Amino acid sequence: MKTILFVSHDANRAGAQIVLLQLIRQLRLCQVPMCLLLCGDGPLEAEFQAETTVIKLPKLKKQLWGNTPDRLLNMLGVLSKLQQKDYENQFQQFENKLLSLDIGLVFLNTIATATYYPQIEFLKTPVVLFAHELEMSVKMYSQPHELRRVLQHTNHLLVVAQALANFYAINYDFPRQDISIFTLIEIEAILQKIEAGRQAKIRQQLNIPANAIVIGGCGNAELRKGNDLFLILAQMVLKKYPENVYFMWVGLREDSELFALQMFDIQRLGLQDKIFLVEPTSQVFDYTTQFDIFALTSREDPYPLVALEAALNETPIVCFAQSGGIPELVQTDAGVVVPYLDMEAMSSEIGALIDDVAKRKTLGKTAQKRVLEIHNTEQSVAKITQILQQVSAEQNLFNKKTV
Repeated sequence: MKTILFVSHDANRAGAQIVLLQLIRQLRLCQVPMCLLLCGDGPLEAEFQAETTVIKLPKLKKQLWGNTPDRLLNMLGVLSKLQQKDYENQFQQFENKLLSLDIGLVFLNTIATATYYPQIEFLKTPVVLFAHELEMSVKMYSQPHELRRVLQHTNHLLVVAQALANFYAINYDFPRQDISIFTLIEIEAILQKIEAGRQAKIRQQLNIPANAIVIGGCGNAELRKGNDLFLILAQMVLKKYPENVYFMWVGLREDSELFALQMFDIQRLGLQDKIFLVEPTSQVFDYTTQFDIFALTSREDPYPLVALEAALNETPIVCFAQSGGIPELVQTDAGVVVPYLDMEAMSSEIGALIDDVAKRKTLGKTAQKRVLEIHNTEQSVAKITQILQQVSAEQNLFNKKTV
């Protein structure tokens, strides 16, 4: 194969970026030639650099002229011209670098990369788009004209669940025969992190009894993730179970407006000793392995990695129907799927699991077994390798026929 150019919109510690990191790591082990175009910064950048060559997208520099004030240069009309000239030089070097790499395929990770695709369109290679987003996320992370343009140039679309395959086929007329359901998780590595996380003394640090029931949520906090619903759920459950039940959300930045608002509510409710908000952390498994029940309160969440990790921890999942792909995993025996935004139903089902430890364990074991069966790492790597080879081969054959 020729070199694969992977493209990521940033290197934040979020599900789609972590999945890409795992995919690059696995393909490196298979000696697949590749490099990564990183269009934004983030804490995962060093980990990406440890796996492959990382190329940064050129950006306009804020200051180019020593100690001369930018304001004065702007008034003279000099700064913008210098910036533009510098950017043009950077971009020419960027183009030359990519052209020298013998790139045979572009792999766009997330629809957020649609913004940047025009800057690499000159490569004229086949495109694989890995779409992790549904309707709400699409509106948040892309512009309609940008997404439609990149879909028009996409030879093969990867999606994380059937719900997404239906979404892109129905709303964007993408050919179903060119859509594959795919995700990749490093099972063994995650199981090792789970085992290590279980040794952490988080409960002791937070004064949570060892025999308490912890209901957890996880993810970079935002309205789509239902952090407000998680707090309402906690209030409802704790009214009925005021003793020995705790709630914990991992992934809420303390410097955010949402954190301040949620802490305001928690304090007014007098539940600051029962509900814990944890900042995003690289030690996430120290916290998530403490969960007895995973409450996925997302209004929309295509197929979150944190839910798969919860399943591997034998934690039953409670989620909303029509919220993404996780109901496809949970079904009727790996947790509970309740009607969309039915807080009474979610509260009731979580109460039933609090009362029935045997059911919690049975559902959790089924959840782990299902993830192990359908997300076997070796099989996933073989599948994506075959897809990438097929897309490259089909394009090469097409080009030969039209010469």
